[in-house]
Amino acid sequence: MAKSISFSPDGQKIATRDGHVRDIAGSVKIWSNSGRELQTFKSKNIYHLGFNPNGKILVFNNLDDTTSWKSLDLDELMFKGCDWLDNYLQNNPGVSNYQKRLCNFTQNKSSNPRKEQTIDIPVPEKPSLPQQIQLPSDSSDLARNKPVKASGHWRNATPEYAVDNRVDTLWGTSESTGAWIYIDLGKTFEISRVTLSWGWDTRYVKSAESWIEVSNDAQNWRKVADSVITRATIYNSHSLKFPSTQARYVRFYAARWNGGWGTLRTIQVYQD
Repeated sequence: MAKSISFSPDGQKIATRDGHVRDIAGSVKIWSNSGRELQTFKSKNIYHLGFNPNGKILVFNNLDDTTSWKSLDLDELMFKGCDWLDNYLQNNPGVSNYQKRLCNFTQNKSSNPRKEQTIDIPVPEKPSLPQQIQLPSDSSDLARNKPVKASGHWRNATPEYAVDNRVDTLWGTSESTGAWIYIDLGKTFEISRVTLSWGWDTRYVKSAESWIEVSNDAQNWRKVADSVITRATIYNSHSLKFPSTQARYVRFYAARWNGGWGTLRTIQVYQD
C-alpha cells in the first residue's frame, strides 16, 4: 500500500512510496500515467516525496529534517541502456529482427552502414535542489497565500506554511486536541470542498480526527466536514466535499489527536 504519492507537473508520471516510514525494506516506485512501472529503488526514513517543476528530479523530505533528491531523467537511462545492450541485440542469434530494432531511436539518421553510425548520449547536468517544491498552480484555490491565524506553532513551522502551495513546508503545533488554524478568505464565498494533507504523532493510538469548520465572523464556528486518518493514510492528500455554504473563514480543528502533536502540510478551499 502506498504511504505517499506525488504526480509530476505534466501529469505523465506518478511517484509512490510504500512500506513504513522507518522500514529499510520500503521502496519508491515511478509509474507512467497508464500504470506501467518505470523505476524502483529502495527508500528509508522518507516521509514525503514530490517532483521538481520539470519533473526530472524527485525530492524527498526525510525524518532527520534533511532533504535529498534523485534524478529521473528516463531519456538518459534509455540511451545508456541501449548503449550497453547494442552488441547483444545485434549479434545474438536468438534475437529477432524486431528486437534488433528496439534501440534504433538512439541512432543519428544516416545513410551509412550501421557500424559508421553513432549513438548520441546526452551528458546530464549535475542536478541541483530546486528552491521550491511546489504543487501544480491552481488559481481556483481560495486559500492560497491568504492570511491565517493559529492557536500556536512549533518552532519555525508557522501557520502561513499551510497555504503556501508547497509540499516541503507545514504548520506544526505541539498542542494536541483543541489546536486550530483558520484562513481568512478576504470576503464571503460559496464553498463546497476542501483538500488537505495532515498528520499527527502516530505513537498515540491508531487514528486521529480533524474537522473542517466555517464562519463569517471568526467567532461562531460550525462543522461542515471531518477527516479521519490512520497510520496508513497519514499525509495522504484527500478532498472533503460538503453542501455548498457561505463562509469567509475556514478552520482546521484538531477534534481528536489523542495527546500527540499534529501538523497540516496543505489546505486548499474551493467553490465547486
